[in-house]
Amino acid sequence: MLESKRPDATALPGSTVKPFLPIRGVYPCHGTLRIGGHRLDCTHLPVSMPLDPVQALALSCNCYFAQAILAVPPDQARQALRDFQPLLATTDEQRQLQALGHWGVLATPLRLARAYRALWQQNPSRISGGKTGTTAQAAWYAGWAPVDQPRIVVAVMTGGRGATNAQPAAQELIAKWLR
Repeated sequence: MLESKRPDATALPGSTVKPFLPIRGVYPCHGTLRIGGHRLDCTHLPVSMPLDPVQALALSCNCYFAQAILAVPPDQARQALRDFQPLLATTDEQRQLQALGHWGVLATPLRLARAYRALWQQNPSRISGGKTGTTAQAAWYAGWAPVDQPRIVVAVMTGGRGATNAQPAAQELIAKWLR
């Protein structure tokens, strides 16, 4: 298991929590999303059809997850996020922000790596190797490699954006480890 140089650094985990959510259903993506003063627009290309959970996770569709979490009983959502020390969400806004990793959940690189190791061991097809996340506090990447026969779990927290900064840093760590 590899982690950042500060495995005790704590921050909101952003979209890295999405693979843990027990979501179902089909919901449209509107592209723009405002929750409690937060602007959380989707960053994927526009889609014309409603998304299912697999498509929504592949796109990291904030609109989808913000809608889908409202159909999940609060206790079930909190249990699914237990690795992230979830606070009890008492409003729909809190539930939606928590599902996007922007409120009421915390991660350290080590805790995130352990959660992803458990995710890989229970359901490796849930994600294709890894997931990025971005909040005002941090950029994240968590996942495993090689995708088809995992031998390493990695979690990286950096500044910037998950896909631009954290994912390349993680890929560099993975490449060094696999050599």
